[in-house]
Amino acid sequence: MAFTNDWTETTPLGSENANTADDYLRNAKVDLGERLEPMFYGFNHDDHADEEDEFGVKHLKFFPEAADPTTDSDYGFIYVKSDGSTDELFWKDESGNVKQLTDGGILKVVAGDYAADSIDADDIRLANNTYLTVRNYAGDGDINCIKVNASDVPEILVGAVLSADTAPGSGPAIANRKYVDDHVGHDGDGYVLVDVDGTPTKVYTKYLTGTLDADAATDVAHGVTGVDNILAVNAVVYNSSLSLYMALELWRSAESIGACWISYDGTNIKFQNVGSNLQGQKYRIGVAYVV
Repeated sequence: MAFTNDWTETTPLGSENANTADDYLRNAKVDLGERLEPMFYGFNHDDHADEEDEFGVKHLKFFPEAADPTTDSDYGFIYVKSDGSTDELFWKDESGNVKQLTDGGILKVVAGDYAADSIDADDIRLANNTYLTVRNYAGDGDINCIKVNASDVPEILVGAVLSADTAPGSGPAIANRKYVDDHVGHDGDGYVLVDVDGTPTKVYTKYLTGTLDADAATDVAHGVTGVDNILAVNAVVYNSSLSLYMALELWRSAESIGACWISYDGTNIKFQNVGSNLQGQKYRIGVAYVV
């Protein structure tokens, strides 16, 4: 703003007449009021409204310093200085420790800037359904981490990474996907980890259902690549005369109206020498395999 009078400390001159002192006193009040009233209450209280009847600070306007102020015992400094890109607020204590207080419009807090146990649950409380955010590595954006959603359920973003694939420390602890896959395991086809020749191995299981042909032989495609990747085959067939499912053994040698034997190659599960009571009946096949 333009002030009514230029600031000068050379007036009044010693040769001024005494009867002009009142003009100089009024001008001095105007000069001080115009310069201090924007920052302090109490210079403009003619309306006696609210805080204008009091004396207090409105705001302080900091001009950026070129460097940190000189350390002074028993004094601290709040000042503005460029951090290399923008003018930010800084604090310097009597020991010469300098802390940047703001960064791009937000408070700047870095590791080591607060004492142990100085922050607890009462000091940080976010609004519901609002993410706790962390500054990204480049320092030009924020990353959402965790929130409590509108249903009061803690929520972590899809894609969040746990730092280690080691075993969780306790029952309720969270394990990352690699640990789960390696030690519990399932995916689109479904598998469990089992000991195969002394090695924990992903063993997949599939089940095939259908109806046998109305004759002594039926081939059922198993869809597994490589005959040696099949570890086990189990099958049951419905026996119409007994009204129950019969468990079949591989290469069952006995043959009767209620029996058959099965084998498999790289393409099919083979029902052969199917007895008349089993022909045209429902079957269930379980295949354990590796990939």
